[in-house]
Amino acid sequence: MISLGIYDVKGGLVRVLADKSEQAGDHVITWDRRDGRGNYLSGGIYCLRLTRGEQTLIGKMVLLR
Repeated sequence: MISLGIYDVKGGLVRVLADKSEQAGDHVITWDRRDGRGNYLSGGIYCLRLTRGEQTLIGKMVLLR
C-alpha cells in the first residue's frame, strides 16, 4: 500500500495523488497543478509525502508558473 500526498507549507493537505496497492517496480505519477477541488494552484513551495508501509519519505518542491 502506498500513499502520496501534496501539502502546502503550513502542512495542510492539498491533494492525494495515490492511495492504493502497487506492485514492486518503477511507477510514474503526474500532478496537474490542481488541488483536491480541481482548482489550479499558484506557484510556491509544496511538500510531498510518500508512505509505503512503515516507511515515509518527505520532500520539497517548487512549483513555477
